[in-house]
Amino acid sequence: MRPHILFDTPSLRFDEGLPLGNGRLGAVVTGGLPEKHILLNEETVWYGGPRDRNNPDAIQTIGRMREMMRTGQVREAEQLALLALTGTPETQRHYSTLGMVVLNFLAHTGRMEDYQRILDLETAVVTETYRIDGISYQLTAFVSQPDQVLAIRLRASQPVLNFTATIERGERVGNFSYGTHMDAIVRHGREGLVMRGHCGGEHGLIFRGALFGASTGVSTLVGSQFVVNDAAEAVLMVAGGTNYETEAIEDLCVSRCKTALQKGFDACLRDHLAEWQPLFGAASVELDHPAVPAGPLAMNRVFDAYTRNDLSVLPQPLTWQALEDHLVVVLFAFGRYLLLSSSRSCVLPANLQGIWCRDLLPIWDAKFTTNINLQMAYWPADAANLSACFEAYLQLAERIRENGLVTAQTMYSCRGFVLHNNTDIWADTAVQDAGTHCSYWFLGGVWIAVDLWEHYRYTHDLDFLARAWPILRDALLFVLDFMEVEDGQLVMGVTSSPENIYLSAAGQHLSFCRMSAMDAELIALLLRDCLQALDVLQSNGRDEVEMPQDFRAQVEIAAAMIAPPRIGADGAILEWGFEVDEAYPDHRHQSHLIGAYPYHGITEREPELWQAVRHSIEKRIRNGGVNNGWSRAWTGGLMARLGDGNSARDLLGSMVRHSSLPNLFSCCNIRQVPKLMEDNKPLQMDGNLGAVQAVIEMLLHSHNEEIVLLPALPDSWEAGSFHGLVARGNVVVDARWQDHRLVTARLLPRVDGRITVVTGAGYIMELADGAVVNDHDGRFSITAVRDAAVTIRRSESIDPPQAR
Repeated sequence: MRPHILFDTPSLRFDEGLPLGNGRLGAVVTGGLPEKHILLNEETVWYGGPRDRNNPDAIQTIGRMREMMRTGQVREAEQLALLALTGTPETQRHYSTLGMVVLNFLAHTGRMEDYQRILDLETAVVTETYRIDGISYQLTAFVSQPDQVLAIRLRASQPVLNFTATIERGERVGNFSYGTHMDAIVRHGREGLVMRGHCGGEHGLIFRGALFGASTGVSTLVGSQFVVNDAAEAVLMVAGGTNYETEAIEDLCVSRCKTALQKGFDACLRDHLAEWQPLFGAASVELDHPAVPAGPLAMNRVFDAYTRNDLSVLPQPLTWQALEDHLVVVLFAFGRYLLLSSSRSCVLPANLQGIWCRDLLPIWDAKFTTNINLQMAYWPADAANLSACFEAYLQLAERIRENGLVTAQTMYSCRGFVLHNNTDIWADTAVQDAGTHCSYWFLGGVWIAVDLWEHYRYTHDLDFLARAWPILRDALLFVLDFMEVEDGQLVMGVTSSPENIYLSAAGQHLSFCRMSAMDAELIALLLRDCLQALDVLQSNGRDEVEMPQDFRAQVEIAAAMIAPPRIGADGAILEWGFEVDEAYPDHRHQSHLIGAYPYHGITEREPELWQAVRHSIEKRIRNGGVNNGWSRAWTGGLMARLGDGNSARDLLGSMVRHSSLPNLFSCCNIRQVPKLMEDNKPLQMDGNLGAVQAVIEMLLHSHNEEIVLLPALPDSWEAGSFHGLVARGNVVVDARWQDHRLVTARLLPRVDGRITVVTGAGYIMELADGAVVNDHDGRFSITAVRDAAVTIRRSESIDPPQAR
């Protein structure tokens, strides 16, 4: 099935807009008529410049805070943290929208027929078509990475195109523009407009947005509008940016528009497709079942069916299960689309809203939240065959390390670097917000470092690992200095479990503890990762391995002393390290299970902890938890890691109905927030990306140094296929299954190395040289050769050649 997102009625709503992006420049094409808004984002449009927000009083009070924690004065320690650890000022910088292109179709007064607006994920092109009074109209739009423009073409079957176009920044109500957040719109020649403005704040960036056009009719500039009359075709080119990288941003935007306009829409489209399609087409998942829709469903009709709880409003007969299975596959494709659209050839990783923010001051500032959301966004980068998207994440991590070195020394007198629960465009590492349940958590940098090692586990890229080593080393140096010994074990002394709250014996709402399960799991992972990274770099003769004297010995000692996660009386993992009542047993985070998924700190090789992970998930669900987008995706991945494909499928299948916007953006469906999307569902695209990894986890495991095919296949996924998924060890895997059983698989190693593949009994492996290997207890272990593909088939499906 070719993946699409379709609407068959016009709408000006953001949550029915279709997203485009080239990594830096993003657009949301709404379906408003006769007035259409195309919302614009550029990755570096952030309010304010860099600042030193490190609280100068932290270093003198952290010792008192630790003593309070030792003596059980948790409330007092939390109150002291609010004063002495909170950043000064409290908040980091916030992301913002660049503006919008506004199109006004002056002659669209007749009855509209055959309306359709569709995003083709395989081409990253939005096409809108309709008829009025027998005349056919078409809008085609894409955002080009080669040409760095948003390209828009408008066509009519007769020369009757009459419209105006402008670029502005602010808010619109009907035909009235409140463009109060820009400084000027100036003309460039006879064909272009440039929006000028300042992002705001001391040392803030300047922004520019350029719009240039041409048509087959009469084109003029009138006031701040590009006006087209009596045309059969018109083309607009739009560019935007800030002076984050170059002071000549206006000249650059104008040049990009003029060059693209001269090049022509068709040539730009050709180059766009040549760049996009190989990247997006590198991986896919298909279900082969007659009950699953063969083509795209209009999402406005799907959400109508949800509202009515009635499938008969859809144009083809479906069961709820078939609809959910279909939408899970679309979510997989859409998530890959979003990561590729917001994180390729760019300077910043994807933030909470990617490059599709609609607000000047977005919910949660659309920052990089580092207690789950940033990390989740990059979980599928490697497994979904999009490793090139990881570069922006690494670049931010490198800048976080630089600033975090100062924060660690200034606030805590520790070596290494620290990052708390958020960061921004300037890689700010001081504490964000003043909430004891979320702000005073010290392992954002540790978690990022763990992600860097996971990227190496997938790619085996030594050059990457050499760049990442200082981040791994310094993240670990911080916790080695910060931790203290308690009853012969290393603990943080003061920490929390992100965003969660427990009840004291007296009924107080508290968050601080001596060692949370999350911290125990993350630190244990990083200790192991650093030792393995050292072995890899040193065995390959890399000279970049700088470290303090006796560093390895320190790490080995700490690895033997780190306090492990503990299991409670109910069989679940103790989130705060001791028996306690949760204030919110339905909490959205699964922080205490992070070692089990997507990482490898807790595996089925530790049956007691493994069972405790299952009990912990069931406890959350039993109490009504796991009820927003990214939480469903996170828990779905956990269930798939546990081998429960049906539960994973149901969690992902419920995402669209309960935790998505009609355009399939994941959302945090909570009741009260300062700024709301339609239907109280603010966009958080990390849920989309977490869903991608959860789907992969149902089809492919590779966390235990072995590749397991179809480890958590749901009952309703009777037949299907995938191609281009990547296992750790840099092995590209294709597979096809029928009747819930593997039929054939192809594995292409991209590096030399030893691999083990688990299939179950009854298969043979054909090597690149034609030799055949029989399975041994349902698995194969071979020495893989780079670019030498091997094929696995059912042994009864072919005449077996000479085996060895």
